[in-house]
Amino acid sequence: MLLNQKGITFIELLAVLIIIAIVTLIVIPAVMTIIDKAEDAVCTDNLNKLKRDYGMHLSLMNVQHSEILFDDYYNDWNEGFCVCRNGESPYVEQNGEILCTDKEDDEPAPIL
Repeated sequence: MLLNQKGITFIELLAVLIIIAIVTLIVIPAVMTIIDKAEDAVCTDNLNKLKRDYGMHLSLMNVQHSEILFDDYYNDWNEGFCVCRNGESPYVEQNGEILCTDKEDDEPAPIL
């Protein structure tokens, strides 16, 4: 019997640490991808809600869209919600579509 053996060796400790590091390197990117997809989904849903709410506001007030009216409505409506991932405020095209500007190419990127 090995009655005098106490604790773990340095090699065993090193092996456990290497295994933990490998698992961490695999898990962190997967979790970050899941978080990014969730944030994208939340922003898209908030933009859809903004479009629906703004359309109802125009109908109830019986007014036509204007940039000033949309900006005022958006500032009152927005309470820290993520609408555009790039942090900018959305805008309304002439056809009534609410868009966000994509920072990568500075072109309007339709969300709806």
